[in-house]
Amino acid sequence: MSQPTTIRIRAALGLTKMRDGNILPMLKGSLNGLRENSHIFKNPPVDLQKYEVAIEAYSASLPAALDGGKTAIEQKNKLRNEVLKIYAQLARYVETICDDDRQHFFCRVFR
Repeated sequence: MSQPTTIRIRAALGLTKMRDGNILPMLKGSLNGLRENSHIFKNPPVDLQKYEVAIEAYSASLPAALDGGKTAIEQKNKLRNEVLKIYAQLARYVETICDDDRQHFFCRVFR
């Protein structure tokens, strides 16, 4: 009899094409999920305080970018790229720690 196939659990990483308003709740949710489950995620690759600062800086850049100013949009995009890199590192870390355990993974925010 054949072994059941293990389905790899992957975090949502394709955020680059999402709108800013949709990304921000995911970022904040992932931070909250990591903090609430620090007993499982003991050694994240990025300090969560640094992640929080990056999220706050990105969030603060959004209103200025809405007026369409070139400098404000460039700054927002720079901060967005930085926070998405951190998000991706943390998402891969969560995937590794959960080791395809759906119960652990789905109670977290990286989906």
